[in-house]
Amino acid sequence: MDVEAVDLEQLVDVVHGTTEAPLSGALVGRSLLRDIVAAHLECSMLEAEELVDTMVSRGFARLERDAEGREVWRLGRGS
Repeated sequence: MDVEAVDLEQLVDVVHGTTEAPLSGALVGRSLLRDIVAAHLECSMLEAEELVDTMVSRGFARLERDAEGREVWRLGRGS
């Protein structure tokens, strides 16, 4: 799979449609994000992890703190 050929905006939409709850926790939320990507694209966990890394580096996924101080993954349109 060519991870560079994946439409990250479309992938963000898929993740939003898959989960209603926020992706909470630095590791747990990121793992859930990876699992959703792997299931949707039917790719390996390594490829999905590379895609999550790309989403983070391009601003499509950001780890932020909510009002209560919990770490939550925010997904958007990139930077």
